[in-house]
Amino acid sequence: MAEVAEGKLAASKTNDRAVKAFAEKMVTDHTKANDRLMAIAKKGGFELPASVGPENEQQKASLTKLGGKTFEIAYLDGQEKGHAKMELVFQKEISNGKNPDLVAFAKTTLPVVEEHLSLAKSDCVKVEANTTGGRGTKAQ
Repeated sequence: MAEVAEGKLAASKTNDRAVKAFAEKMVTDHTKANDRLMAIAKKGGFELPASVGPENEQQKASLTKLGGKTFEIAYLDGQEKGHAKMELVFQKEISNGKNPDLVAFAKTTLPVVEEHLSLAKSDCVKVEANTTGGRGTKAQ
């Protein structure tokens, strides 16, 4: 949910074609994943959180206040960090999960998460390199 909301925000705020393409990809891919996860939850009889949570709300609120390259770097950096965390969550679910539907979801979705992580890293490096006074390279 958070990636969809932030993706919509980024697509509307950025003038950078790569950032816009990344943001639109986040909206599309995460909407599909959310729909699949909701179907699994319904089938399994459990509920998903109704909101993105305070940390993600705060992140979006912070992004809303930014503009230009500062916004783009903050958005991509947040996406990089978030996808790195989710990569670990999905790997753990694949290894230790008890619900076969959730394990299957993690297995099919992990490559997408890894792709998003890679794109966020490379796009952030490009934006930073084109920013006067930017770091130019991203610490790995």
